[in-house]
Amino acid sequence: MGYQSKDCKYAAMSLREATEAVAVDMGKGNAWTVEGKHPGRFYLFNHCGSICSQKTRITMREAGLAFTNVEVSLTNSSNYRPAYVSLRLRSWDGKSAMVGEGFGSWNGSSSTSENGFDPCVVPILVDLEARKVVSDSKVICLYITEVSSLLRPKDRVKDELVKKHIDLVDKTPHPALLYDSSPTFDPRPRFFVNITSKGGLHAGQINALERHLADEGKMWTDPNIKRAYQAKVQKTKDGLKQTIDTDGGNPDYFEGACRTTRATLRKLEEDLKKYPGDWLCGDQITCVDLFWGVSLVRLIWCGYGSWFADLPDVKAYTDRLSRRESILKESILNPHSGPSHHMSPFIEKHQGKVARLKYDLKVEMIGAITWKWTPTIAMGILAVTVGVACKQAGVINI
Repeated sequence: MGYQSKDCKYAAMSLREATEAVAVDMGKGNAWTVEGKHPGRFYLFNHCGSICSQKTRITMREAGLAFTNVEVSLTNSSNYRPAYVSLRLRSWDGKSAMVGEGFGSWNGSSSTSENGFDPCVVPILVDLEARKVVSDSKVICLYITEVSSLLRPKDRVKDELVKKHIDLVDKTPHPALLYDSSPTFDPRPRFFVNITSKGGLHAGQINALERHLADEGKMWTDPNIKRAYQAKVQKTKDGLKQTIDTDGGNPDYFEGACRTTRATLRKLEEDLKKYPGDWLCGDQITCVDLFWGVSLVRLIWCGYGSWFADLPDVKAYTDRLSRRESILKESILNPHSGPSHHMSPFIEKHQGKVARLKYDLKVEMIGAITWKWTPTIAMGILAVTVGVACKQAGVINI
């Protein structure tokens, strides 16, 4: 059964009651139904821009399963609310270490197998029929393949290849590539550079967690919720230290993340040659192709698409995946994900020049709004970039 919350507010609740209570706690208008098989059975708590959430949403859609999609706002730190943490703890076995507990310094990956159970992140899948809570995107997606009997090869050798690459994607240090960069070159979208500058995003997360810790006895009483908050604070402080060291001129942590990712891409290039066809296992698309689709798109979003330049099979594979309807809808063209100028060619390809112009303006506007320079200077530069964007879109001639 795993851990069950001892908080008096939640202990008396059935799983259905607790699930519905957390959905309500996420706010009005943040839940909607996705049509498919087994309606009413699944709740998916996730965030639109989260790479782990995108993996699960895409896998659910490809498996044809219905689910109630509950948006968990990371901007408002809704993933730190006691009700949400209590629900996520129902997926914990009560024995495994949590993040920040004895795993050493954070390695920049969100992999549970490498860093421990994280009680304060998305996504969560609730299966009301099986009375089960599943967390961690890797575990959730494998669970989906079991429930649906889809997206896994029947051949044992091919299935071993699928499991190998699920682990490779799972251990890719995407958080490091998102939160940090080289001290001399940063290709990430400007707004994300701004909000992560000097560890600002880490610091904000620590402050939010410490506010929840201060609510002990008022909003919550469960000692395991306290342990969850304390573990998450420690993990986030480990990440902050890595950021401060990198900003201070020590590139070891970030360069290590880059080396790991590029080595993983080379393994993908090698294994794509094993079977003829469009996908890793040949003609049959599997859950690991969906994993790779989200992972490769995120690398492009961050500005690391050039890493595919000398990997022709990975480049062609990325092109095929980027045309997949589920990946287009949930990742590339998702209007609620943060914008990146690296994604502009995809917007133009699928939605046209005017859509690209609007997208580019959104990129520049958010970059200006999050800038720490004076509003006058920021808006002046914004006016210039708007003019350049219009020219590139062929709307005006300057």
